Amino acid sequence: MLLTSLLLAACSSGSSDHRAHETTTRERRCAAIHALADFERTQLETHRILRVSDAEVRATYAKRRALTERLATLVDDRELHRAIDETLRLRAVFEPFLVEQLRDNHDEMVRVGNAWPLLAIQSDAASDELRSAFARGRAAPWQGRIRVECDAPELAHLPTQDHAGRAEPGTVVYDSLESRPGLLAIPSTGGEPRDVPVPAGWDDLSHPAVAGDGRTIAAVAGSPQRNGIAVGTLNGGFRVIYVLQPDKAADCVEWDRSTGDVLVTVRGRDYRPEHLRIHRDGSSEAVTLGVAHVGCASGLDDGRLLLDGATDDVDEFGAVGVAPSTGGFRQVYDPKDCNVLARRVAPDRPLAAAFQTCAALRSNGLVLLDLATGRHTQPVTGLVGVPSWSPGGGWLVFGLAPIGTDPVETTRLFLVRPDGSGLRRLTDAPSSFPAWVSDELAA
Repeated sequence: MLLTSLLLAACSSGSSDHRAHETTTRERRCAAIHALADFERTQLETHRILRVSDAEVRATYAKRRALTERLATLVDDRELHRAIDETLRLRAVFEPFLVEQLRDNHDEMVRVGNAWPLLAIQSDAASDELRSAFARGRAAPWQGRIRVECDAPELAHLPTQDHAGRAEPGTVVYDSLESRPGLLAIPSTGGEPRDVPVPAGWDDLSHPAVAGDGRTIAAVAGSPQRNGIAVGTLNGGFRVIYVLQPDKAADCVEWDRSTGDVLVTVRGRDYRPEHLRIHRDGSSEAVTLGVAHVGCASGLDDGRLLLDGATDDVDEFGAVGVAPSTGGFRQVYDPKDCNVLARRVAPDRPLAAAFQTCAALRSNGLVLLDLATGRHTQPVTGLVGVPSWSPGGGWLVFGLAPIGTDPVETTRLFLVRPDGSGLRRLTDAPSSFPAWVSDELAA
């Protein structure tokens, strides 16, 4: 009622009948987007679809298509309408293939859980056309745009910046999200970004993570044929200390601060995760985490591991928690209807920086988790990417984009203090996956 009143008050011209029609259409559009989002969350984004017959799977996709088409009839923005039609067209290309793969490889799909469409589309059975349609049709920023207009209009824009106080000095190393991949470096106080040189024989670096010394960086080294793990410093250069098998790719790279090892989650084409501990001399060993399913692991100063996406039941979203190397996982944070990733811990206290994506839009954002008490705060709300602490622990850097936009195009790096003050934009071009080091850029 309050929202309807505000909308009516904002309309200063036009007939009352016209204003009433606009309000009614908007309410119907909001009801339609909520129905679509609820259906996807309860029928598609759970393991229900892995337990039903082929006919029921096809019926589920048909129901989503009908809900999407219903929504399209209530959208009067031409660009938005075209985007919905394009999504429907692309899904019509790859959905029959997904149903076929689920039928023919059911047991393997069940094992990977919610990632089964990725496993199917990465298989040798998928053509380049199918992979392209899947990538473009799976990302539907128009859905977020309509939801944010209904539920949280203020999140359709970046938050107001606060330039009070100078940020901690140092350099932020980050992934460029533009067409040319690679790491860039920019002073934390602002300036022009510069390329970070890649190791000889490799094409690019990505996904940087900084060690406990505040200087040493681990990153994924890439080439068309292989992935490797590179270690180095901003001004001293990088060397590849470990090369993955040709059919493997690094899913995330973090540090064990108690040992100085690099912890890597690796996935093959079967999407089966493996967790590796890579020593500085290039030797490696498998890590058993004591939980059946884990996203990423990073090591705390006391020898325990911080785990995200951790669960023993593939039917459930994973929680964030800590575990000794001998097992015994203790859950710290598990919000309802949220996907949470927590990988970086403050250098001076057990405070983990996480980012979460939730069914409730106002719950999306940067979250700080006290690993000792389980308490959490949310200093920034929005579409947030991987955060990283400053070497001194007084600031964070993270990717942020308005909800309802394509994050590959709109994500920029922002800085903020843990209490939410001092928010400011650092980069002007698409960028994410930051690591903040104490080194200044060499002249």
